[in-house]
Amino acid sequence: MAKSEKIIFKNSLNFNNVSFRYEDKKILENINFKINKNSLVSIFGESGSGKSTLLDLILGLLKKTDGEINIDEKKIDLYESFEAWSKNVSYVPQSIYIYDNTIKKNITLIENDKLIDHELLNEAIKVSKLQELINNSEKGLDTPLGESGEKISGGQRQRISIARAIYRNNPIIVLDEATNALDHDTEKEILINLSKLKREKTVIFASHTTSILSELSDQVFIIKNGNIEIIQK
Repeated sequence: MAKSEKIIFKNSLNFNNVSFRYEDKKILENINFKINKNSLVSIFGESGSGKSTLLDLILGLLKKTDGEINIDEKKIDLYESFEAWSKNVSYVPQSIYIYDNTIKKNITLIENDKLIDHELLNEAIKVSKLQELINNSEKGLDTPLGESGEKISGGQRQRISIARAIYRNNPIIVLDEATNALDHDTEKEILINLSKLKREKTVIFASHTTSILSELSDQVFIIKNGNIEIIQK
């Protein structure tokens, strides 16, 4: 497969007896699961349980040690095919980078306003609950955020990162502890908004706390000591 060719995600992502070891240390062992397209999957586990490693395998950032990964029925090495696979995925990491630019440019990552899809931008703002920040900012969407986002809080940084992922409009959204800096009510509203996206997107959310996320999910993965328990909803 040419590196520039996009991998088409039609039905499901499948892990079959996938393991990952770092040197001699077992991180994940014989992981089996199927994530259906247009579903919400939550991944829970304490720090060090292996959930971030699992996300990195899904993202193609790490190469599995053993096992097989299938996209639909086709065997794919996500690590070797990272460039093609990454065109399917929007990622919200724990460590968020905010550019020394405006709210609008931090969401869209587009310098030329004429190229911005304003309908998609408004949807991203709505889902990530950013409207209040925009309304209360002197220049609205054109408000500068300062170097490394020094003018906004940790929760606002997370919401901008979520909006950025939604604006990319990829079929899969992967979020790693993406709401842990938010107050309970705002987190709940955003999680509900994200759950509604499964009508047209696949959402994979890793967290160390279950909260309302488990109630909204189609599948719940619980990772402990390198193993996975799957709860079907």
